[in-house]
Amino acid sequence: MAMTITDGNQGSQSACEALSHRRKSNVLELNQFRPDAIRLWHDGMQLADLCYQATQAFPRRQSYGLDAQIRMTANLIPASLAQGYEKAQLSLAEQEYTSCIERAKRALLELKTHLKFSERLSLVTPVVNEMLLEECDVVGQRIQDLCEVA
Repeated sequence: MAMTITDGNQGSQSACEALSHRRKSNVLELNQFRPDAIRLWHDGMQLADLCYQATQAFPRRQSYGLDAQIRMTANLIPASLAQGYEKAQLSLAEQEYTSCIERAKRALLELKTHLKFSERLSLVTPVVNEMLLEECDVVGQRIQDLCEVA
C-alpha cells in the first residue's frame, strides 16, 4: 500500500513538478530512507488507530478531556511524519524535515504521558495501556532510527 502525502490538488502536483529539477540531486538520499519513512508513517497511523479505539471506552464526561488530547496527540505523530516526508521529497531545507521528525518525537512523549495519566485515573486498563505504551516504544525506536538515517 503506497502512502500518499499530497492532497491530490492539481496546484500541489504542479508545484511538485516545478520543483523536480531542484530535487534530482537528492533522490538517492531520499531513496535511502524512504521505505523506513513510509513504514514509520504506517506504524504511526496504527498507533493513532489503537489510541482512538482505547479512548472510545472512556466515560462520556471525558469527551473533551483526556481522550481528546490522546487522540489529537496520537494523530499528530503520523501527520508530522507525513509533513516531513513531503518536505524531504520536495527537497526543502533539511532543517524543516528534521523539525517535523522532532515534532513527531515530542508528540510521542506527550502521548505516553497522557496514556500513563489515563491509567492513573482508571480510564484505561493496565493491560491495554501496556500494549499502547509498547507500541509507542516501537514507534519511538523507529523515529530514532529514521533520525540516524536522515
